[in-house]
Amino acid sequence: MHPEPLPPLYNHYTLDRRPLSHPDLLDRRPLTQQVPLERRPLAHPDPLDRRPLPQSDLDRRMLAQPDGLERRTISLSDGSVRTYFALPPDPPRAPHVINQLPLHQSHPPQLISLSQPGLNPVHQSHGGGGNKGGERSGAGPSGMKRKNEDEESHISKREKTGIIDKEKEKENKKADKDKGKAPAVVDKKALLEAFLKFSKLINENSSQKKNYLSTGRHGPLRCLVCGSDSKDFKDVKAIVMHAHYSMKLITEHRGLHRALCVLIGWDPHADPKNSRVYQQGLSAEQAQANKDDLILWPPMIVIQNTNSSSKKDGRVEGMGNREIDSKLLDLGFTGGKAKSLYGKEGHQGVTLVKFSDTPAGLKEAERLSEFFQKTGQGRKNWEENKNNDNKLFDVNGKNKDLVKEYGSGEKRVLYGYLATASDLEIFDSDAKKRAVVKSRKDSELLK
Repeated sequence: MHPEPLPPLYNHYTLDRRPLSHPDLLDRRPLTQQVPLERRPLAHPDPLDRRPLPQSDLDRRMLAQPDGLERRTISLSDGSVRTYFALPPDPPRAPHVINQLPLHQSHPPQLISLSQPGLNPVHQSHGGGGNKGGERSGAGPSGMKRKNEDEESHISKREKTGIIDKEKEKENKKADKDKGKAPAVVDKKALLEAFLKFSKLINENSSQKKNYLSTGRHGPLRCLVCGSDSKDFKDVKAIVMHAHYSMKLITEHRGLHRALCVLIGWDPHADPKNSRVYQQGLSAEQAQANKDDLILWPPMIVIQNTNSSSKKDGRVEGMGNREIDSKLLDLGFTGGKAKSLYGKEGHQGVTLVKFSDTPAGLKEAERLSEFFQKTGQGRKNWEENKNNDNKLFDVNGKNKDLVKEYGSGEKRVLYGYLATASDLEIFDSDAKKRAVVKSRKDSELLK
């Protein structure tokens, strides 16, 4: 059983203070007598009697009105009345002035009170949140604040949109004005450098070169100048038009335009708007002359068909570097240094003969190229016979000095020509990195 609780020291209603048995609060001796406190009845036994109860000084201080607050009363459902304190209402707001109207309105600004329903044009244009007449719920200071913020954000969006629209309109007008008009004249030397740079980039990548020649049949065509920002072009004519008329990085785009025209066999100086010129192209002799003009530097001679049919340890064998150098010395050509190209399967059948990067070295390389051509074993003959094994092994009527005979009795005809940019795709990575594309016709501009 729980002990009976002690009576309270204070009367709840009369605040009557009863003395303790030991006035000294520090005295810890137990009380000898517990005096029960007398509970006095309420001042008004009748609960419906609404007369105020007697108040002490503490009650008066608790019910005093704080500074800055006002007293308000509220009636409850049981009929009782409660008192509370609240902040005073906000002072009335001045009418809001719209300094700038939406762009589609031309009349001067006017005073619009956002607190008056139905007068806010922004809310009316949006249907007023489902209320008739453009009214919105939540009247009062907070409602007006929301309306003010909505209107300002709406006007700000309209202003930004208007600025963007004007800029786009200017760009479109400029594009329409520049459409069909060739870009401004650029520096010839800078244009030549861009042309040579893109000629190398296009020719050293065999898959990319093949895709340009097949007009995009093996994948999307991209602009090398625009890079990752380039769009996909449906055919090579579209990308040539883009490179010719682009107003961004004009020199680079014009250099790419010229490199693509030389690759495909089109006239780089013709106007792309004339589709007949691009469809007909240049003659085979003119197109080949443009390609032959782009030589590699230092000058090199490409000797084809220098491999054999036999294998050793699973790898294809062929003519070594010293053997080629010795054969050229016997023919009276000096200053060249041979380097055979090897791959995963062994000898690739290609040998590069590099000469010095001087006019004398170029002259010696051209003389060796003419020697192959006069014997019927030049570039043109190689292109005709490279896929015909009978021609590659047929030595009848060929210069014996340009025929390789192996110990097994196998004989192969050697073909040679001056290396150009179109030959970069057969080079190994080291030869591609060291080679530089030059134009024989425009070599004076690079000095």
